[in-house]
Amino acid sequence: MKSTTIYRAVLALAVLSAGHAWAADLSVQIKGVKSAQGHIVIDICTQKTFLGDQCPQTVRVPAQIGGVEAVFKDLPPGIYAMQAYHDEKDGGKMRTGLFGIPLDGTATSNDASGSFGPPTFEDAKFEVTGDATIVATMRY
Repeated sequence: MKSTTIYRAVLALAVLSAGHAWAADLSVQIKGVKSAQGHIVIDICTQKTFLGDQCPQTVRVPAQIGGVEAVFKDLPPGIYAMQAYHDEKDGGKMRTGLFGIPLDGTATSNDASGSFGPPTFEDAKFEVTGDATIVATMRY
């Protein structure tokens, strides 16, 4: 009877520890912010949601000249890409001009950029396996 209780306690501890080990904190630093107006919107996206507005993880950080940082807590392991934009007018949506060209500053993980269009998920992707920091530069 006593060994069964000890076994269950050890099993419960192992399950709880394993669950915590799988979640990671991802720090995202955005450099090159040109004004303190509005917010920087940072998304962590899956391949399906990249370059869209339905990314599973989003934060809004008050803009600061030079750069900002945000931490995404308990991110499950996987392959992601980061996209960000400077919402200077606080409209809640990235503004675009002719042919969908962004009017706001934008940033992506790996500082990925497209030749004749937006960057690809392949160029921007990174893997989350544990706590990490990524850095990207805002382009205006």
